[in-house]
Amino acid sequence: MMKNKNLLIGLCSVPLLLSISINMTAQDSRERTYYYEILEPRHEPKPEIKGFATERVKEHLDRGLTATPSADGKGIYLSWRLLEQDETDTSFHLYRSANGKTQRLSKNPIKNTCDFVDQTPVAGKATYWICALDKKKKVIDTSSKLDVDYSLLRNYQSIKLNRNIKAGKIAVADLNGDGIYDYIIRTPEKNVDPGMPGTLDGSTYQIEAYLSDGTFYGLKI
Repeated sequence: MMKNKNLLIGLCSVPLLLSISINMTAQDSRERTYYYEILEPRHEPKPEIKGFATERVKEHLDRGLTATPSADGKGIYLSWRLLEQDETDTSFHLYRSANGKTQRLSKNPIKNTCDFVDQTPVAGKATYWICALDKKKKVIDTSSKLDVDYSLLRNYQSIKLNRNIKAGKIAVADLNGDGIYDYIIRTPEKNVDPGMPGTLDGSTYQIEAYLSDGTFYGLKI
């Protein structure tokens, strides 16, 4: 019986290791590095391609409010995203609602960073959100609310993979337009021949997609 694998995705940066197989009989020593044509292109300059797009395609992301345990394990570390349209003097207030009481956690507007540590978290469930302020301290934007259970808080997200596989590489993108990053996973976890016909037996690459909550979104072989 096959057992589904679980993928643990850290909410901080995730180092990935690339194993490079070296062919000692290669005609050109540069070809020993698989990606050398990308890292050190040797071709002649090509003319600029005029595409159909008249402006840069951008993802319309939300504030990305995220909660993880603080470094000392006694509080909740909250961070959020500074958006492209934010002015340089944009600041923030952080709010918490728990046990029927709403409280502003930031005494003064947060100006220099996009993070905050709740050093007095409530036991059980709480809801957090942030308000962006302009230079006159007027609210110009309010984030989506984030529900947090302090007893269940982790610094990673666990996703149940669709098949009996292991993840090789992970990328993020907003796949369904809701403003939240989703996950694109390349399998298997080892290097294989990308020129092989598409199969599900691990002899070639597959791309799987999962939404931010772990829902399986699709497979490409």
